[in-house]
Amino acid sequence: MKFYVKYGCSECHETLVVEAESFERADEFAEGAAQDVYYSYDCNYLSEEDYDLYEEEGLTEDEISEQEYMDMLNNIEWIVEPFDENNEEHVEALHECGVPHEI
Repeated sequence: MKFYVKYGCSECHETLVVEAESFERADEFAEGAAQDVYYSYDCNYLSEEDYDLYEEEGLTEDEISEQEYMDMLNNIEWIVEPFDENNEEHVEALHECGVPHEI
């Protein structure tokens, strides 16, 4: 099945048409792709100063990692829709990628 996928973070969004066995598989792909986009920007990694500040506040490494993960989840977004050949946005995404990305 073909799906229109839009994913990204506050810095950037991408669109793609994917061929997947199910909606759930396309959704998993989109969530992972959104995380990849998020982590592709250096500004989304904690700096040494951030770690020092968290440690001064008494947070453990696990708590820091959890906070970083929650920050990422609050920043990413993704949309998965069944491909609709009557939807201009879907058709444009397919035209840009050429062929559906198989997952």
